[in-house]
Amino acid sequence: MATPKIHILLIDDCEIDISAIRQQLDDTMTDAFEIFHLKELSGSLDILRNKKVRVDVILLDLGLIDARTPKEIFKTVEAAINSIPIIVITGKEEHELALFVINGGAADNLHRGDFAEPYSKLKDAITFSLARCALLKEARTNRDNAIEIKNQLMSYVSGAYSGNKTSKPD
Repeated sequence: MATPKIHILLIDDCEIDISAIRQQLDDTMTDAFEIFHLKELSGSLDILRNKKVRVDVILLDLGLIDARTPKEIFKTVEAAINSIPIIVITGKEEHELALFVINGGAADNLHRGDFAEPYSKLKDAITFSLARCALLKEARTNRDNAIEIKNQLMSYVSGAYSGNKTSKPD
């Protein structure tokens, strides 16, 4: 069975990073993929909120020119998505920011310099974040099913007891 194509939304406005990311994906990805690229946050939010394109994973640069602060960029994108892993791109010196986004729910953080290395962490970040997302989705489904079964059981038990009241002898 063939693996489905991975749809990647790249939100980045730096031509050097965009080129390096595309090259790393071309060189390392064994699964079929498609990149949809936008340079500004506003258009990306429109795509995400209105589900205009299928998106499996987001590569997000936090240094976009049309946005305010890196933390605001992340919070805004995180609020616009539903269960889509975000891989954030930061500079090597931005450890505090990287920790903030990971604590905020990002699937991974990569440094810009990582794309120039012979072995890119990008493929692993994409593959692993999609696997984690699938596991989380399955866990949520299992939890929801268990809650539904528990509620049905409680309903049945409550109904059975309320319907079988014994009368006290006179």
